[in-house]
Amino acid sequence: MRGSPLLRTFLLLLLLAVAGLALSRLTGRSAKAPPPTATGPVDRPAAALRWPFELMLGAVPADARIFDPAGHLLFASQAPETRATGTLVFSAEPDALLLKVRWSAGAAGHRFAKLTLEAPGRPTMRHVFDAAGDLDDVWELPASTPAKPADE
Repeated sequence: MRGSPLLRTFLLLLLLAVAGLALSRLTGRSAKAPPPTATGPVDRPAAALRWPFELMLGAVPADARIFDPAGHLLFASQAPETRATGTLVFSAEPDALLLKVRWSAGAAGHRFAKLTLEAPGRPTMRHVFDAAGDLDDVWELPASTPAKPADE
């Protein structure tokens, strides 16, 4: 071989550095890469109605559940608490709610549950459920009244 071994080593290291730089550019992620796009249709959820609620129970429950008219679970509690609060989320204004409460073994006597709903733009709604055993009852909600025009 001809030439200086120092010069050949330097050229070899330079070529390896250029090849490494080219490979890193080809395989690395660019900061300017566009985000991935969806390939199918995107379902947009309907505007959700959020109603705060309070559930007061007359005895310690094993579990308590609230369903919408279609049978979708809106709230579930398995904690042995006699009071629960939260927010019920609906896709459309419901005309009824279903409450199911299974009482714990230590709960004796007549049992009841009081459900309070705070629907925006409507008066506070309250309903008391009562039964000698576990609760499995439907509450038909009062129809909402349309707002009166301001000029009347």
